[in-house]
Amino acid sequence: CGEVELLDLLIEAGADPSTPDIHGAYPLHYAAQMCGPNSEMGNDVRVGLLVLRKLLQRGVDVSVTDRDGRQPLLWAASAGKSYIS
Repeated sequence: CGEVELLDLLIEAGADPSTPDIHGAYPLHYAAQMCGPNSEMGNDVRVGLLVLRKLLQRGVDVSVTDRDGRQPLLWAASAGKSYIS
């Protein structure tokens, strides 16, 4: 709850959604993972899709890879929703 609003606040404050975290994953990875029924994040799929849409509207690169070379599509597939591509 509040993920979309928090994302808006962070971006308004100057956060760059194209910056990886300490684990080498990007916000797009987590947003893709949020869209599946097997997501450990416990979010509604609609919230994940809203976050994805906002990130894509900001021009994030859909081909980014985490430190293990995995793209967001693989994170989505592991959460059970590869159709979001």
